[in-house]
Amino acid sequence: MRSGRLGLLACLAAAAVAAGCIPATPIAPHSTVVYAPHPSQADASLDLETLREAYTASPDVDPDGLGAMDWIWEQSYLVLSVWPIEEKRQSRAKIAYARTDQRQRQSLAEAKALYSDNIVFEGIWIGDFAESLDPAVYLPEGIYLVDDEGTKTLPLSANALDPLVARTAVRASDFGTAHVSFPLIVFPGGAITAGTRSVSLYVATPDRRMRFTWVFDPAYEAPSGMGGGRRGLWNTP
Repeated sequence: MRSGRLGLLACLAAAAVAAGCIPATPIAPHSTVVYAPHPSQADASLDLETLREAYTASPDVDPDGLGAMDWIWEQSYLVLSVWPIEEKRQSRAKIAYARTDQRQRQSLAEAKALYSDNIVFEGIWIGDFAESLDPAVYLPEGIYLVDDEGTKTLPLSANALDPLVARTAVRASDFGTAHVSFPLIVFPGGAITAGTRSVSLYVATPDRRMRFTWVFDPAYEAPSGMGGGRRGLWNTP
C-alpha cells in the first residue's frame, strides 16, 4: 500500500481516539465468534457504539490445541471496521477537530476511497510484553485471513499505531504491567466478497496461533472448534 494510504490510516486512528471511539481497556473479553451482517449490509442507522460492538471479536488464543498464545490476552480485540463505522467516526472528528466543510468533504472522500478498496481491522491488543503486541513482528507469514471457502489472504499492511495516547498506554494490573497497542491491519478488498459467509483473522508464530472470527450468514455454522458462542446483531443463543 502506498505511503499516502498508510498516512491516512494513521490519521483515521488518531481521529478515532480523539472522538472517543477506542474505549478503555475492557474487563471481559468479547466473543471469539461474532455473527453480524455482511460488511456490505451493515446497518448505518445504528449508532456508532452499537455498530462497533456488533463487529468486535476477541481472540481464541488456542484454536488448534497447540498451546495458548497467551502473551496476547483474551481481553484484546479487533473490530472489522465497516464503512458506516468510519463514516460516523468522521462525523465526530469534524466536531473534535473543528473542521471546515471543505476539509470534512476532503477527509470523507479520502476515507471512502480507502474503505472502498480495502478491508480494515483495528482494535486494542493487551499483553505482558510490548514487543509481542506489534502486528508487524508477525509478518510476513503470521497474519492472514481465511474465508469459509478456505481462501487465504495476506495483509497489505499490519502496524501498531501511536494515536495520541499510545505513548502512555501502560497500565498496572493485578498481574503486573499491562501493555497496550493499537493494531491496524489492512487487507485487499477482495478478501471479503459478496458471497463470503465467514472470515477468520489469524495471528501465528511457528508453533501456535490465535484466531478472530466473523460470520456474516446467520444460517452458516462455523466449523467445530470455533468456540465462544454466537454474539452479534442476531443475538442467537
